[in-house]
Amino acid sequence: MSYLGYEKGGKSIRVSTDEFNPNGRDRHGNQRLSKSKSIYFVFWFLMECSGSAYFRENLELILQSIRDRLAAEREERAKQRERKERYESPPPGWEACAA
Repeated sequence: MSYLGYEKGGKSIRVSTDEFNPNGRDRHGNQRLSKSKSIYFVFWFLMECSGSAYFRENLELILQSIRDRLAAEREERAKQRERKERYESPPPGWEACAA
């Protein structure tokens, strides 16, 4: 995610609710329930799922964003290379002036 411009940062907190919500499992594998649920803050975004859950749910969108960004970076590098070659190469017909 940091490649897409996101820095690591987030916090989860538990807030009380009126209904029972899953709260992990005990050592015997039984589901625990509580009248609270976790909410996640990723910087200023309030999310209902953790970062890894978001990543799993939106993997295709994330991969497409990475592909788009790679294509844009390749295009920008090609333009920079072309400008560099244009400005660093001698002007046309310089051989006649040097002789």
